[in-house]
Amino acid sequence: MVIKMEAALMIDIGSTFTKACSVDLSGEKILATVCTPSTTNTNVSKGIDKAVQLLDTVIQKKIDYKLRLATSSAAGGLRIVVVGLVPELTVKAGKLSAYNAGAKIVGAFSYKLTNHEIDEIENLNPDILLLVGGT
Repeated sequence: MVIKMEAALMIDIGSTFTKACSVDLSGEKILATVCTPSTTNTNVSKGIDKAVQLLDTVIQKKIDYKLRLATSSAAGGLRIVVVGLVPELTVKAGKLSAYNAGAKIVGAFSYKLTNHEIDEIENLNPDILLLVGGT
C-alpha cells in the first residue's frame, strides 16, 4: 500500500555511496536515512532504486513523495547529455550547470535532433538527459 503524505525524498549520488533521506514535511522530522553502494559505473538509477527500496523497508511503508530532490557529489560519475537550442547560449549554460554539479558530460547537441543524433544519445547511455532553454 502506498501512503500519501507531505514527505520529501532527498538523494545524494556519490562516487562510492548513494545516500537517501525521507523527511515528513508536515511533522518536520526525518523518517529514515539509508546508504547503499553507488552504481555510477553502470546506471545510477539502479543505486537510486535500491536506496528507495531500503527506505521503504526501514519506514515499513511505501510513500508517494510530494517532493523529490537529488544531487550528485560524484566526481565525474554522473553521465549527462546536454540538449539545447543554441550552442553558444543554452547548450553552454547547460554544460556549465552540469560541470558545477560534478557531472561528466558525455555529449552535447543543439537544434532539432536528427535520427542519427537520437541514436547516438541512446548509445551514450547517459544517466541524465538535460534539456535546457525554451520560453
